[in-house]
Amino acid sequence: QQAQQAQQKTVQRKVEASPDATTLTASTNQLASLTNTTAVPEATASAVLSDKALITELQSRLNSLGYNVGSADGEAGPRTRRAIQAFQRQVGITVDGKPSLALLNTIKKTPLAKARAPANSQKSAKSGGRNTEVRGRLVLQKSSNGTLVGCSIGGVQLEPSWCQPFAARNNTKDCKAIIRPNSKVLLVKCG
Repeated sequence: QQAQQAQQKTVQRKVEASPDATTLTASTNQLASLTNTTAVPEATASAVLSDKALITELQSRLNSLGYNVGSADGEAGPRTRRAIQAFQRQVGITVDGKPSLALLNTIKKTPLAKARAPANSQKSAKSGGRNTEVRGRLVLQKSSNGTLVGCSIGGVQLEPSWCQPFAARNNTKDCKAIIRPNSKVLLVKCG
């Protein structure tokens, strides 16, 4: 029993002096095995994501917020890391460019107002740079009973009234919307 108590003290000291989460988790798991308690799970909110499905979700959400990661392929490549860094800078969190559960949760909570203009948008030359011109495919959003509830162009959400004229069209690939800084839509045009 004295040997076990001595080992517990050693492990406790290691935990107190541990500089990183990996050592902390390993030390806590060692301590748990000595005291017959439950171990700390290895995955923490700040753990770097390696799960393809989670990285794909993170990429999709970054794209919808206007951070261009390219296609959501589940690979945390250079474009994804740059988009993560840009997002982290904009919302004022530590900039490391690493995909994590904590980052994904932060992205999920970010309102579109905090997002920047979509990655494929351009400033409208006619408006002196005050309005934003968004280009892309118009994506219709319908409820389960088929009612039009909205649409988006280049990741920017639009009211159903702006979408209705295009609901029956087949050609909605080349569309644009001009949006004021206060998020009011001035124009939607397709084709």
